Parts: sequence; structure tokens; C-alpha cells
Amino acid sequence: MSRSRLLAVFAFAAFGVASVVLAFVPLSWTGSLAAPVGAPVQTAKFTCSGPWTPARVTGPTKLPYPLQGRPCGSRRTLQVIIAVDVLVAAGGVWWLIARRPLTTEL
Repeated sequence: MSRSRLLAVFAFAAFGVASVVLAFVPLSWTGSLAAPVGAPVQTAKFTCSGPWTPARVTGPTKLPYPLQGRPCGSRRTLQVIIAVDVLVAAGGVWWLIARRPLTTEL
């Protein structure tokens, strides 16, 4: 296997490992509160579990105004993105390893 192909295999593998690690890292989410007109803008910060871990949200228990949006609402999107990333990484590694070496014979 040539050096450039080996480096590409390591790059795809590192991308796949990084995607798997990010699947379990907790995320933070900041949302605005629906304050009445004239009131200062307020935000609330929540901590969400990773996309591929059991769903759990921690944050303030009482808010003075309703929350705009849904804490950790992009969870399904992140799960799909991470799954696609892992499939691309695995496919890239497989394609580079399974492909026949290039020959320079004339």
C-alpha cells in the first residue's frame, strides 16, 4: 500500500472515530424566553445528553417566561448526521483497502 493511500486510510479512520466520540459528548443549548414586549431579553441554558445516549436534559427548573423553542430539539438531525459520517468513513476505509493497487506497467 502506498504512503498516500495509507495516510488517506488513517484520515478516514480518524474521521470515523471522531464521529463516534462526538455521538456521546453532552451538548449545551441556549434558548430565548418569550418575554413580554418591553422586558429585557432573557436566555436559559440547558445541557443535553449526547445524540446517541439516552435523552436527558438538565437546566433551570423554573423560568419566569415560556421558553421559545425546544431544548435539544435537533437530536434526531445530529443522529442522522453522525450515522452518515460513520458510514462515509467506513466506506472510505473499505474502498481504499479493498481497491487493487495502481500499476505503472506499460
